[in-house]
Amino acid sequence: MGGSRFATGPDPLYTPRMPPAIYETVKERCRDVLSELFERVGSPIEGPGKRDHGDIDMLVAVPKGAMASALAGKDESSDETADEENSPSNNDEISNAWDIIAAALGAVRMAKEQDRAANLAVPWPDDLEPEHDDDHGADDPGTTAAKKHIQVDVRICASVEELDWMLFKHAHGDIWNLLGSTIRPYGLTIDETALSIRVPEIERSNKRLARVELSRDPAAVLAFLGLRRDGFWDRPFASLDAMFEYAATCRLFWVRPPAAAAAAADSSPGDPPTTTARLAGLVGSDEGRAGLKANDRKRMATRPAFRAWQDEFIPACRAAGRFAPDPPSLTADEVAARVRTDAFAAFPGVREVFEARRDEFVAGRQREDITKAIRTAVPRDLDPWLRGRTVSALKKIVLLGDDEDGFGVAPDFAVRDDRGFWDVEKVVGWVGDHWEDVLGTQITVAAAAAAEDKDGRCLARRE
Repeated sequence: MGGSRFATGPDPLYTPRMPPAIYETVKERCRDVLSELFERVGSPIEGPGKRDHGDIDMLVAVPKGAMASALAGKDESSDETADEENSPSNNDEISNAWDIIAAALGAVRMAKEQDRAANLAVPWPDDLEPEHDDDHGADDPGTTAAKKHIQVDVRICASVEELDWMLFKHAHGDIWNLLGSTIRPYGLTIDETALSIRVPEIERSNKRLARVELSRDPAAVLAFLGLRRDGFWDRPFASLDAMFEYAATCRLFWVRPPAAAAAAADSSPGDPPTTTARLAGLVGSDEGRAGLKANDRKRMATRPAFRAWQDEFIPACRAAGRFAPDPPSLTADEVAARVRTDAFAAFPGVREVFEARRDEFVAGRQREDITKAIRTAVPRDLDPWLRGRTVSALKKIVLLGDDEDGFGVAPDFAVRDDRGFWDVEKVVGWVGDHWEDVLGTQITVAAAAAAEDKDGRCLARRE
């Protein structure tokens, strides 16, 4: 299969896979053309051992000349409202930019996935190979052979930093699938924007909020993971095994020894690091599949390199006793705690963001739990007005520490500690024991209000 974006539909194009010579030549031609439009142009380093290629990926940044003018309006509108961003004038500007790119590449068709990414179909160069494939496209012996095309995927990066990260993240084919599954059990995630550390207290509820960015600098990320940079990020690996051996130099790569097989069956490497005292290290093969996340299980079916990593490399290391955790009893929770300490030391400011986000989330959950307990404690069959007043008073007392309204009922302990957290069990117990006392204050308040209202009406009649 080749690039598939234009292979279906009412007027499909034939985009077969390219042999390496064709791929490299066309990629360089695309680079030369796009370099006339952008200051920075690049393509991710290919994965090892590729015999052919389905499409060509090009990343560009820093427009110049006519391209800079075409994109200027779009960039200047980035701080405006969503409606203004989608206005016809701005859409026209980005469309003009893509028209310039398509014309420069000689594209015969274009499909935009979003404002800054598009698939383009360019003719197969007839000076390299015949532009027709005599073995394809003839439904009967009398039809003309299909004309070949090449799919070129172009992404306009918002900055040089973004371009460098995308080149890094998509280099070497599947390497970040391998490394991602290695570091994930220890609270780290790498995605299209950065390496992040996850807040375990948050990630079950909000995976995106749980991520605290560590770095989007490739050199800093490699250093933190203990991976060498020189000689490994400027050319493809010679073989799949060479890439596997390099990935295994990550300081968080361990292979669980066979003696821990029983524990492996109960482990879930994709779970947050505080959920269970599972052992550190990968298992691989059928034994380890149960612990894979859904995305990794999908990769097992669609990514041959990832499948070989799981089914061949890791089991071979395990059988040979390579990369065993030291000590063997090392747990994922212990490693995750070390990783957090290391991250706070390596990346200034991360500790403050991590702890503030965690504390805000935990306190918010405690407020929700206490509010729910208050509403549960106060019977629903009370007079609605009295019940509402009682619930409100209890919330002021235990959530805000507020007795300005003179409730006369308050806990004999501090409701919050120095970090702003509640002892939820203690507070909920107090609510269960004292809600009737607070109800009594509200009955008194209601009676006083009624008496005052009655006195006011009597005085009005006398006047």
